[in-house]
Amino acid sequence: MNQREQQRLATRNLIYKCAIDLFMARPYDLVKVTDIVSAAGVSVGAFYYHFASKENIIAEGYRLFDDDLRQMWENADIKPGIDGIEFLIRCQLEDCCRKGVELTTVYFKNQLSTTNAYLFDKNRYFYQALLKNVAAVNRTDTPSTNIVDAILRSSRGTIYDWCLRKGAYDLVDTGLKEVRIQLKHYKLIQQ
Repeated sequence: MNQREQQRLATRNLIYKCAIDLFMARPYDLVKVTDIVSAAGVSVGAFYYHFASKENIIAEGYRLFDDDLRQMWENADIKPGIDGIEFLIRCQLEDCCRKGVELTTVYFKNQLSTTNAYLFDKNRYFYQALLKNVAAVNRTDTPSTNIVDAILRSSRGTIYDWCLRKGAYDLVDTGLKEVRIQLKHYKLIQQ
């Protein structure tokens, strides 16, 4: 990567970080692009060079999660299958905890109002890694994609409930327990 590309990436990362800091400090709907560029010390043109809209900041968050997850997976010594499924879901839930209730709510709200929901993209690393791990232990007639979709519905439902309850319970513990119910239902682990 040459110096110009490094500067471009540094500016993109700065805009993203400043936007997320603002989203955490006040309601997403009240944060304007001009607030983001002011906090980042860049021009409006620089913002639109890197992001088509404020909503694209959220999509960038999902992409960064997938990048981090790929790196964590590659650095971990996880047995494919149930251990892998639980590792991936734990990473998802821990990421929500790090973001906190307010920012996680912003992410979910954005996905409800966008026409291109990154959350449901089956080409995402997160989805594909789950699919590989489910396929490694699926000995049923149920397609692995159906099982992955059910696991994700369960984990997203738990995250949504956690947001509605303002983080009133341990998201990771509860989310993993509920995913294990799905794994038992689909006979991926013994009753």
